[in-house]
Amino acid sequence: MPLSHLTPRLLLLLALVPAGCRRASSNSQTHEVAIHNFEFQPATLTVHTGETVRWKNSDAIPHSVVDLDGAFGSGSMPADATWSYVATRTGTFHYECSLHPNMQGTLVVQ
Repeated sequence: MPLSHLTPRLLLLLALVPAGCRRASSNSQTHEVAIHNFEFQPATLTVHTGETVRWKNSDAIPHSVVDLDGAFGSGSMPADATWSYVATRTGTFHYECSLHPNMQGTLVVQ
């Protein structure tokens, strides 16, 4: 719809909506983390809010992705399973596999 068809009041309301409240672009980036040989690869990943992180379990046994402060958690992921998380808030999130706590990773959201 051309802007000429919008009422002045609607144009004002659209101008006042903060950018963070607008609908996300359909081409939001997806980042991949491989779970392979009992490691998160990469071990540290930096993304922006609104972007998606997808973990794929490439090992033959179950793993999980669990933030140590409870911000997100995948539950048990069998072999070849994937789990995705949309980064909704900024911060540094330390996570591990709850089944194998020596497996650790860090997600930085800017």
